[in-house]
Amino acid sequence: FTNSTGNFASLADAGSITVNDSNLVKSSALSYLSSTSTYSLNFSNSAVWNIGGNGSFQGTTYTLTGANPTYSNSFVNWDSKWTPIYPKPLYVVPARPIKSNYTGASGSPGDTIQFKADYSTYITDSVTHYKDSVYNATNQYSIAIKNYTANADTVIIAMVDGSGFSYIRKAPATDSLANFKPNDFFGYSSYDISTFKLQVNAIKYNSTMVGAKKYYFLKMASYIKYYQATK
Repeated sequence: FTNSTGNFASLADAGSITVNDSNLVKSSALSYLSSTSTYSLNFSNSAVWNIGGNGSFQGTTYTLTGANPTYSNSFVNWDSKWTPIYPKPLYVVPARPIKSNYTGASGSPGDTIQFKADYSTYITDSVTHYKDSVYNATNQYSIAIKNYTANADTVIIAMVDGSGFSYIRKAPATDSLANFKPNDFFGYSSYDISTFKLQVNAIKYNSTMVGAKKYYFLKMASYIKYYQATK
């Protein structure tokens, strides 16, 4: 819970919280967690949230119903190549050589060996720079969204590993495809394929006004590909 929209870096105390009569444990960071003793909260039909209220937060009870979001793209279609593809480093192309700046043996502007060498290097580096720039901006693969998503408002695609790599892409569920190109991963650290996983989350948002505050309740379906799972 937060007192200002989207400010999840500063959470607030909203009192006691239960879901389907199971108490959630308030952490020191003011997030509410299901206890390990009540890990299964049974969300198959509906979820009844009871917010006790505290300070500027009014108490309320909200029953979250409706169809669950789904993502039906079969796991057999999930490509093993759906991993980060890093951009190629670009040559820094020097200024184009100007023939008149070069002098021949006689001291007059001329067709010197050095000019030809510098110009040849300039052309080569320019071509490489251009080709790599095009490669970095070219889609390398796409993950389908729209035709495989139902009862969802948003799809979040996450690529993470066990060593701190984390890439998140958020897209409307109405987008046909999520396209990925090398430039998307510029500045990201390398990833560990042994712990790497790709996750597609289909999310349905519901909201209600209580006093002057809007509460959002969501359903999320997660589909995960483990690239080198050992179990």
